[in-house]
Amino acid sequence: MPNIMIEFHRQHPHAKLNLFSLHTSMTIAALQKDSIDIGYVRLPVESRDLKIIPVHTEPLMVCLPEDHRLAAESEIDIADLRDERFILYERKWAPGFHDTLMNMFQRAGFTPLIAEEIDEMYVAPTLVATGVGIAILPQMVVNGHTQGIVIRRIKNSPVTSQIGVATRASDDSPLVSCIISISRVIGKRYSIANIT
Repeated sequence: MPNIMIEFHRQHPHAKLNLFSLHTSMTIAALQKDSIDIGYVRLPVESRDLKIIPVHTEPLMVCLPEDHRLAAESEIDIADLRDERFILYERKWAPGFHDTLMNMFQRAGFTPLIAEEIDEMYVAPTLVATGVGIAILPQMVVNGHTQGIVIRRIKNSPVTSQIGVATRASDDSPLVSCIISISRVIGKRYSIANIT
């Protein structure tokens, strides 16, 4: 977001942006009520009156306490987590993302034991470090966290996390179009193909 905002202000120095931090479900509701003009949402999202453009894709990662039995593995099979307690992003904040995780668990043959549901993904690594449970999170959520946790790739998983830009389908504002264009360029720069 900072890179997107910096580039937008470089191109439109006199435009004023009012920024709000909203969950995906709240962003969709605000767009539908005409309270905001553009929003970033965690996909998948379905809404017939909105235009949603994917702009960023990244892998999901397993976040474990550093002393976990699987911490030495370089990749982790989801099926090996069947007896774990999970910290999950609550469904009401991003239903599509939550359902994607639940489907991944179901394909691995289990329903996760939920230790805690959270309303902010960035608190999950701290909860993992304190032993509350483990978490499956988008890579950008865990990139800056290292103390007390290890981050591992999911073995043979095609499941990713995507961020999309959502606008009203009828909105053809040049400023909204500009933010979408910038978001595509910057989102692609940090997407899965460019992540090591």
